[in-house]
Amino acid sequence: MYPTFFSIGETPVQAYGLLLAVGLVLGWIISLRLARADKLPADVLGTGYVIAVGAGLLAARAMWMTGNESTNWTEIIQLQAGGMVGFGGVLVGLIAAVMFCQAKKIPAWPWLDAAAPAFMVGVVIERTAAFLAGADFGHYVDPSFFLAVEFPAESPVHAFQRANWSGLRVPEEHSLTVHPSQLYAAVFAAIAAVGAFVIRKRRLYSGQVALFVLGSYGVIRYLIEDPFRYDVTPPVAGPVSLGHLTGVAVAAVAIGAHFGRMSKLAEDQAGAQQWNGGPWSPDWDDGKKKKKKKKKKKSAKKSGDAKKSGDAKKADSKKSDAEKADNAKSDAE
Repeated sequence: MYPTFFSIGETPVQAYGLLLAVGLVLGWIISLRLARADKLPADVLGTGYVIAVGAGLLAARAMWMTGNESTNWTEIIQLQAGGMVGFGGVLVGLIAAVMFCQAKKIPAWPWLDAAAPAFMVGVVIERTAAFLAGADFGHYVDPSFFLAVEFPAESPVHAFQRANWSGLRVPEEHSLTVHPSQLYAAVFAAIAAVGAFVIRKRRLYSGQVALFVLGSYGVIRYLIEDPFRYDVTPPVAGPVSLGHLTGVAVAAVAIGAHFGRMSKLAEDQAGAQQWNGGPWSPDWDDGKKKKKKKKKKKSAKKSGDAKKSGDAKKADSKKSDAEKADNAKSDAE
């Protein structure tokens, strides 16, 4: 565990905060680059990214504080490891992104497709940061388990075990061995991130990447990581927990939306494949601009021809006057 990477003077730089910042910046770069590739207004969506991420982080922190009955709301901006409700923050951020797109008259599906791979890369970084900070750690596991890990003294894991696991002898030097639940999530998130980029290249409709990532996140959070965490969600029926039901529900919503989008694709292929551009695209041209340009060219050509014709008539008139003058002079002589 490396909760502190280094110090600047007397100020420690925490691993979780630093890696979270790196993940957000990297997500911004990836999502806007993909947005440009999909003919979306990246300059406008950059603002939308900041708003959605900010809303999601604050909501995740507020939900955690409410659940833990914290009354010091000045701490809401302290984005601590293990101090946020991840899925709640993701949901609020998603709603904020969709509302921003609607306000700017930009279709939400292609933007979510651009942001989804970046989000999953962010999950990899955030879960790795949680492991380094010793947050969201796993249940006790036998030391013989090949993935079992120990955390040092005074880590959140060690402190929790000493305070709550009175039935087990917790050494003073380190924690008892636990599942590295954070790394389980990070590994599967990395696989999902690769899958998102692959699907993006072969997608059939706008929103396919986003739905894949949404379903994957539900599976990773509640069907892979949650069963191994010490703070597992409360049971509902036997071994089935609230997290299990949430994961299944999220995956079901993603699958249902997939079939809905496939129906849209069958009805209107152009409308379902919005990455090809539209009125929202910076360089969009639906044919009207070309017609206007042609009309302007024709008008300019007619104007030029008329001017030339007028100039020719004036020249002929001058030539005729000159000839008349010459004739008059000749008659006088």
